[in-house]
Amino acid sequence: MAEECLALGRTDRARCLFQKILDNDTYPFEALMGLGFIEAGDGELDAAADCFARAVRIRPRAAQAHYNLGLVLKSLDRLDESVRHLETALDNGGDKVAITTMLGNVLAAMGRNPEAEQRYRQAVEHDPGYVMAWFNLGVLLQAWGRSVEAADCYRKAVELNPGFAEAWTNLGTIHQEDGKDLNAVQCFHKALAAKADFSDALVNLGLVMCRLGRHDGASIHALAADRLAYGPDFPHYSLGLLFAKLGQNDKAGIHLDKSLEQDPSDTQGALLILAALGLKSMPARSSEAQIKRLYESRAATWDLGATGQGAYQGHVLLARLFDELVPDASCCAILDAGCGTGLVGDHLIRRQPKSLDGVDLSEAMLARAQKRGIYDRLHMGELVRFMEDRPQGYDVVCSAATLIHFGDLTPVFKAAATTLRPQGRFLFTVFSGDEEPGCDLSLSFSRGHAEGGCYLHSRHHIAKAAEMTGFQVEYLAQEIHEYDRGEPVAALVVGLRRH
Repeated sequence: MAEECLALGRTDRARCLFQKILDNDTYPFEALMGLGFIEAGDGELDAAADCFARAVRIRPRAAQAHYNLGLVLKSLDRLDESVRHLETALDNGGDKVAITTMLGNVLAAMGRNPEAEQRYRQAVEHDPGYVMAWFNLGVLLQAWGRSVEAADCYRKAVELNPGFAEAWTNLGTIHQEDGKDLNAVQCFHKALAAKADFSDALVNLGLVMCRLGRHDGASIHALAADRLAYGPDFPHYSLGLLFAKLGQNDKAGIHLDKSLEQDPSDTQGALLILAALGLKSMPARSSEAQIKRLYESRAATWDLGATGQGAYQGHVLLARLFDELVPDASCCAILDAGCGTGLVGDHLIRRQPKSLDGVDLSEAMLARAQKRGIYDRLHMGELVRFMEDRPQGYDVVCSAATLIHFGDLTPVFKAAATTLRPQGRFLFTVFSGDEEPGCDLSLSFSRGHAEGGCYLHSRHHIAKAAEMTGFQVEYLAQEIHEYDRGEPVAALVVGLRRH
């Protein structure tokens, strides 16, 4: 009777019947399972977990009970316990594809990406037609910077389910990032054909159309998305960015502020956009959460972007400066500050320094640097605090494309002066702000720097900060640092010497 009520949606009646069974049955397994399902549906997750945990104690080999408990524990962010119960469900003959996919989801939430990938691939190998496993694998690979493989997963997902709006949208964002704007537009239109009120597709379509110069169409999509602006998962940051590109700063500010409410750690970098628009004061630096997100996603392909025509040049520029200013590295203890995957370190180690250390915020970047086998020590941490904690520990500090994420460079220079020995050198690159007359420090929205969490610095700002912190400017020149959609991006290459 209770199961029939539950099947008919009469959850209150089902709850009463299940509770009556619990009061009168010594081993009420079915009642606990049913009541746990009701509690989970009502959002009472702690109560649901208690029901499923009691069910597991009654039948320790019941796969469905372990699976249900694993799902609820994931929602409660008790991820280690969730993995344990999902693995027990798998060992006891539960639905292999569903459980393996859910294990992938939990492992991905824990940041255990290689294990998550393995689980998703096991799921699609067992059942190539399981759409969610393909989609979730694509999400993981895309976040991991492996966009080509992610795109293949999304294509498989929409082949199996042509109306899968989320997969079409994610595929469109990959085309968008690759500069294939027309392909992106097609994907977003297919997403909206399947789900007309899908805000993510509307906003991303607006951003692409804006880049194509089709501002009227972009504005229509922005306003359509604005009417849907509710719920915890709404893309406030992206819509704020779109309104900013359309010159509608008041609306941009509303959504960027909401983005900060959703995400106080500012993973997306909304505060820098607000500052670039003149709606907030300029923060001292981009948020650590944004930097970690940016570089975790770029780690897998970072080295590829440093080869070929039109490639990233920061490491090359710094290597040339090092060779010019440090003719003999054999007695030098060197710090690669913001070492990334080790592109700068590759050159420095060939100069046979006394020691070479690296520090970076990104675990994924450090993992790739570790594989090079060139560093004596690698540290995960924030570089200013790292340098402050190691007085007179180094003879040279090198930093390519890292100080771009700091505003006023005075605190960084002060930390570098602390960690350097007398006459030590500080070599780095920053984006050039010399094209902004009368401005020592700026955030450029129109040129896209603020979106990437980057500041522009002038020669005057560098010289002034150097004088205040006990450095002498030995070298200061403007060079091409990298390319953005084929357009050169200027940087200042700087060599300072500690007094």
